[in-house]
Formats: sequence, C-alpha cells, structure tokens
Amino acid sequence: MATKKPTAAVSPSGNITQRVRSLNRWRDGFNPLRGLTIRRATQLLESYALGQFAELMWTFGAPSLGIETLDADLSALITRRISAIKKLDWEVKVVDKETSGFDKSLAEEQQAALREVYERVDNLTPAIEHLCLSTFRGFSFLEQYVTSAGDIFHLELVNHWNIVRDGSFGAWKYDDQARGLSFDATPGEPLPMERFICRESARPIGMLALLKYIRSNLGDKNWDAFLEIFGIPGGVVILPPNVPSDRESEYQDAAKQIAEGGSGSLPNGSDYKTNDSPRGNDPFKPRLDHLSEKLVLAGTGGRLTMLTGATGLGSGVGDVHDAVFDDIAQGEAMDISAAFQKQLDLVFLRQQFAGKPVLAYFEICAREETDTKEFITGVKTLKDAGYQVEPEQIEEKSGYKLSPQASGPANGSQGEPASGMTSPSETKPGQTPVVKNRAPGAVNSEALIAQLTGADSEWLAPARAKFAKIDALLGNASLSDGELLAALEALANELPDLLTTDMVKPLAATLELSMSKAALTGARKAFRK
Repeated sequence: MATKKPTAAVSPSGNITQRVRSLNRWRDGFNPLRGLTIRRATQLLESYALGQFAELMWTFGAPSLGIETLDADLSALITRRISAIKKLDWEVKVVDKETSGFDKSLAEEQQAALREVYERVDNLTPAIEHLCLSTFRGFSFLEQYVTSAGDIFHLELVNHWNIVRDGSFGAWKYDDQARGLSFDATPGEPLPMERFICRESARPIGMLALLKYIRSNLGDKNWDAFLEIFGIPGGVVILPPNVPSDRESEYQDAAKQIAEGGSGSLPNGSDYKTNDSPRGNDPFKPRLDHLSEKLVLAGTGGRLTMLTGATGLGSGVGDVHDAVFDDIAQGEAMDISAAFQKQLDLVFLRQQFAGKPVLAYFEICAREETDTKEFITGVKTLKDAGYQVEPEQIEEKSGYKLSPQASGPANGSQGEPASGMTSPSETKPGQTPVVKNRAPGAVNSEALIAQLTGADSEWLAPARAKFAKIDALLGNASLSDGELLAALEALANELPDLLTTDMVKPLAATLELSMSKAALTGARKAFRK
C-alpha cells in the first residue's frame, strides 16, 4: 500500500535509538566469535536470564560476524521464516458484527483511521521482519517516531544489544553504549513502553543455535585433523636387513619421503605398509548432521524431522518444506499482529475515539487469491438461480472491467431469445413488446400466439384463457410477490395438460418453452426490479 510522507518530524534528540547510535560504533570492530568456547557460550546463555543481553545478542547478530550469518542452518531458518512472513499481506479489519456495542458506522470510521496510520509508516515491512527476529533472539523492540502533530510515520528498529532488563520479567532500559551492565548499573530511566512496540518469545531458537554452532565448529576442526591423517593414507617403510651404519640416515630420509606420499626408490629388500583407517567410516558427518537436525527441528516447530538435500533445506521435498514454513508463518503472523493490536491499535483508537468501543484492528493475513474462472462460474450459477451479484464486486474479484450489455434476450435468460420471439431491443416501430415489467397487460397473449402459430385458431382458446389469467395476475397490485409467483407457477404447470390433442402436439414443445418460461422469467425479472 502507498505510504504518506510526514509534513514535519520531531528532532532526532527526541528519539532514544537515534540519539545514541554514534556511541555504539565501537562494537563494529569487535569479533564476538574470537575465543568463543563452550564455557564462554554457557556464560552468555546464563546472562540472558539476568537481563544482560549485550554480549549474547552481538554474538547472534553482529553484521557479517554473528552466528546468524556464519551458521548455514540458522541463516537458512531465519531467511525461510522471514520469506514466508513477507508472502503475507496486511489489512485493517473490523470486529465481528455480533460483538457487544458494535456500530457499523463507528467500525468503518475506526478502520479508515487505523489504515491511514499504517499506510503512513515508511518502513512497515522491515519493522515486521524485525519483530520476526524475536523468535530467534527472545525479544524485539520498535520505537515509534512521530511528527510534530503526533502522527506515527516510522518504526525504528532497536538493536538488541542495546537493551537491558531487570531480570527475566522486569522493566527494560536502553544501554546507549551496549556495555553489558546489569539493570541497576545501567544509567537512565526505564523505557517508556507507550513509545515502543515489543514482541517476546518464550523459547528463543538462538540459544540452541549457539551451542550447535560451537559443537559443529569443534567437530569440523576434528574432522580436518582426521582428514589430514587418513585423507591421504600414510605408511611405514621397513628397511632391508644389514643397512650399513654409515648410511642409516640416508635410508631413513628416503623411507620418510615415501611414507609421506613422495616418490623415489628404496633399497632391495625394503617393504612398505599403509596406515589402516581406525574404523569403517569417519564419525564426524553423522555427528554434524545430528546437530543440524536438532536445530532445524526446533526452528520448524517439530515439523521437519530430518534434513534433505546437500544444503540441509534443499531440493527433493521443496514443496513440503514451503508448506511447512507457510503454516509456521500463519501462526507467527498472528503473534506479531497481536503485538501491533495491543501496543499500537488500542492506544491510538482509545485516544482518537475516547469512551467508545474499539472495533477495528491490524492483522497480517494470507493474500486472497481469486480463481477467476471459478468465480465467474459461481456468478453465473447465482444469476441462474435468480440472484444478482454487484458489478463492483465482480470487477474487484475477477479483475475484469465491466460495462452495460447493449442488448439482451427478452426473457432475461443468458442464452439467445426463444425461437420466434423478439427481444425488447429488437422491437420494430409499432410492434408491441412480448414481455414487459410487471404491469397491467404485461404479456400480450394475442401477439405471442400469433408469433407461434401464424393464425388465430379456435383450438388455441384454452391457451388464450390462460394468458388472460396471467395478464390479470400481473396487473393485480394487491398480490404479494410470493402470491404472484405461486399463481404463475400453477398456471405454467397446467399448460402441458392443454397440449394433449393430436392437433396441438406438434406445437407442444414450442408452447411450453416459449410461453410458460417467458412469462415466469419476465415475472421474476420484474420482482428484481
């Protein structure tokens, strides 16, 4: 959706994150992975419960150096989950009409006002992506930037390493230099939460990813050492007997070169035996695969129990994986929507509509894709059943631009006019239309019979009597639509009984199709008018 630029913004000094950004640049040159061990990782994980996040969050998300970049499995999980969220759309909706205090005009007014708020935000998509990161880091903050008139125009992405908390459930502070101090030791006041949108996750995936990253690195190092020993098989050279003492060093140098994979010759009687592998296969790949599987299992909510393809999240079952991440995105979208609803929607609507119930809300939802062919078929089915779909709705759902039909069948059907009948648009000057809207004389019985038979025969008297009754019914304004329709259907059902003589049998099909259906369809069309 289009965004609206603010006319005037507050001074940068009024925003916490922008004011102190320059003080935090020292971390740009700090590599969080240097010296990272299991012991160090355990300390970082313990600091989370204390609310001291600086070192742990920098280890997660340091640009180009954090494990979210360098661990292939974690990077893929984040990318796939955010991509699934980005496939969704957002909308401002109104509550169910059965809600207590529902007022349609108030709901539509609140919906329009709230939609304007979100359309004005210039970075809504990055803001939603930032809230997605709480799944991996445990929390995410957005600071609301407002114009001088108090209108929100930007949601600043707050760095996780600048946040401090009073334990696991207490208040939050902003550490301008990401010093990693405790809540009490960090200068400043607790964050004014009315200016922020915060999303928390109870089980951050990054905690598992950190341990997996270290164990995988250790496994990789040991695997490298294993390959150095057994990748290019070495061996042992057995020297021949009776080597002259003054030539032992010469023989040993030649044997060492051969044992290390070099080329050359050995004295007669020498023997060479290669080193055998200590086991049938190396233990490192199964171990690394196991660690990846555990992380992906956590990152997909237990939906993927094994990895496929060379990249771990690759081809082979791509469609299945896409469906899994789309399903995960639906649940995550509901959680993110709830954060916006509670911390932005409610605050705004209670300010703008004081004392009135809140009837509108923001929601991230699936894009509504319309099958055009199926939709048009549904419209036709409804029309055949006697219902009318609004042209505006057809244009919106199908994408077709509609224009009024220049001419149509006289009987209101979608096919060609019945044989021998003339549609209103084709009526010649001086010719009486066959079917009109409901009014006295709506059906010109004599004209219709003349068209069908070409003569005014005596044996058609019963049919003329029936049409006279139809004329009378259509002209009776005291009858309700239901009573009129029932009477017309009763007369139509009697028409086949009149067509039993040999004289009129050849005309039976024409009379039944043209007269009865034309009269009934014309009546239904009149009702819809």
